[in-house]
Amino acid sequence: MLKTYRATDNLLDWNAILPHVTPDTAYVIVTDGAGLQLRDQGGYAAIIYQIASRQYGINFGSCAYTTNNRMELQAVLSGVFFMHNIFKAAHGDRALILSDSEYVVKIALDEWTRKSNGDLWLLFDYWRTRYTLDFRHINRDSIAAPDHISKWASRDARELKRFLLSDSVLQWEQEERDWRSLRDAIQAGSE
Repeated sequence: MLKTYRATDNLLDWNAILPHVTPDTAYVIVTDGAGLQLRDQGGYAAIIYQIASRQYGINFGSCAYTTNNRMELQAVLSGVFFMHNIFKAAHGDRALILSDSEYVVKIALDEWTRKSNGDLWLLFDYWRTRYTLDFRHINRDSIAAPDHISKWASRDARELKRFLLSDSVLQWEQEERDWRSLRDAIQAGSE
């Protein structure tokens, strides 16, 4: 079940987002990642809006022994994966990805070079062959919901899952298994 977006939903600052949306944008994916250095724990979150249906979903997760940059990139990948798997996006669909991570946006726009997280960038390259991914850097204040979700996920993903499952579509466990299978298949094919 997907939720239908209403103007009263205060998940995002649409005044900051709408100037970046083009007429051929099919999806808006707003992402954030968080790394807790003291606990070697991280979390990520993506809110995915399908413009035509006005529906949205939330995808999130957590990882141990990770970095903030890795979680920022994981958030983007989880949003695109959700768009692909849940919304059944068509090959070539355009998605606007908004992130407060300079690391992700600058590398996605080929302004910086990749130096780490090669396994995740490999997945990124795969999704880029299927979809048109536009990236914009956005102020953290405009993406408060993914920011809070990613931080909560980094602290206690199980509790966050129980909270969100009561009100949102989160087929989290199956998606995680599907995601890992896809990642493993792509990595095996590139070796």
